Amino acid sequence: MKQTFDNPDSAAGASINLLLSLVSNEKLKGVINLSTDEVRQLKVGKAIAVQELSYNDLLKAKPDSVPPPPIANAAQQDKWLYPLEINNSPKTTAMVSKTNDSWRIASAGDNSYVEMLSAPAGASNVSLIDVSGLSVRFLRYTTNNTVFYIANRNVPEAKIEKGQPVNERQALQQLAGYAHQVEEKYGKDIKDKKLVD
Repeated sequence: MKQTFDNPDSAAGASINLLLSLVSNEKLKGVINLSTDEVRQLKVGKAIAVQELSYNDLLKAKPDSVPPPPIANAAQQDKWLYPLEINNSPKTTAMVSKTNDSWRIASAGDNSYVEMLSAPAGASNVSLIDVSGLSVRFLRYTTNNTVFYIANRNVPEAKIEKGQPVNERQALQQLAGYAHQVEEKYGKDIKDKKLVD
């Protein structure tokens, strides 16, 4: 199977063939929670930009200020999440990333994103925000000229509930506050082990 691709859409399309080879392999049965017939029905959905919000950017924010939101520029984007759908309903995902001007499949068959892929009807500017330093991801979207974040898990320290929309300013302020709490409590250990950038 080809390892690199000229564009992200081609890499995402190839992820279905990869899943088909995995689900067809007797030794790997059970690795993918879809049947062979379901994998054959998969279609690549609309790409969603994946953006990073670093722990250090959150720490640089002053109390009551807001760290800048990640900027999605399609031409500079180096990571995309693709829903793999049956009848326009996401069943699993493929993540593709750019390295040295070519695209690769970073993951295929990851169902952890499926639950997050439901922005309200009429939403625009949909992206996925990865705050890996705090182990949380958000679906980010705009509706009625307001940007919202929806978390993939509860973040009680930041007063953010899984699946509940929070406006961007509030979400970023709460995440910055949480990052400062983590830094105060564990900062030396984090830096000594070089766990964050």
